[in-house]
Amino acid sequence: MVLVTFAGMMLGLFASAVAPNANSAPLIVIILMLPQIVLGGAIVPVPPAVSAPTSTRWALEAMMSVTGAGSDVISDVCWALPPEIRDSMTMEQKLENNCKCMGVNLLNPDSCNHPGIGAFRVGELDGPLPVEPVRPPDPVLPERPVQPEDQSDSIAMADYFAKLQAWEAEATAIQAASQQAFAQYERDLEIYIEARKNIETSVAPAEGVVRTFYNAIYWGYVNKEDTVAYYGKVITAWFVQVLICLLLFVAILVFQKRKDVI
Repeated sequence: MVLVTFAGMMLGLFASAVAPNANSAPLIVIILMLPQIVLGGAIVPVPPAVSAPTSTRWALEAMMSVTGAGSDVISDVCWALPPEIRDSMTMEQKLENNCKCMGVNLLNPDSCNHPGIGAFRVGELDGPLPVEPVRPPDPVLPERPVQPEDQSDSIAMADYFAKLQAWEAEATAIQAASQQAFAQYERDLEIYIEARKNIETSVAPAEGVVRTFYNAIYWGYVNKEDTVAYYGKVITAWFVQVLICLLLFVAILVFQKRKDVI
């Protein structure tokens, strides 16, 4: 913050040195400040190469690094995957691959800390993911008794009718049990679908928020647990800020010298 404030002061002095008179200096300041606001990366996503000359971009990058915004996302191996693979992963796969900032883990503040997703933690999941119920098998009826060829045989026919009555009772019991199992399956399926819907209602928009930030200002993310990468990014941002201040200071001296000569 000190460096970006100093850079802003140097930018104002640079406008004074460039301005031919006092009346034009405020207009030059506005012209110089607009790129700092628009190209800083906080309002409109711009490519890193475009925002590199602005001091506000490096201030934003250093602030994101110091505060740890996006630290959990950049350290998540799942966000390093190609977009088409990330989008095709199910919530179960995200859990199996230990995705810190995807799926239901995204709603856990101990797993993922990222700006903008706190509003979606109302539906945070407690416990494992709901398991889809297994569809019961179709009923298999026993083989129907075969009617004897000689229907005049009273003993054989009596035995046939006894077996047929037992078969009908067994078939009726099997069908009733199957109907009961399918009714329970439909109830469990409705509960499962509703539970998945509630989870996706929280997870999907939260992932959308992270995706928007990740695609726009990924260059500001750094893993704070990786001390080499963390201090490297912070020191680089400070160094560039100092370099911008030095370049402005040299330009001020050059333009002021030319103005004194003229």
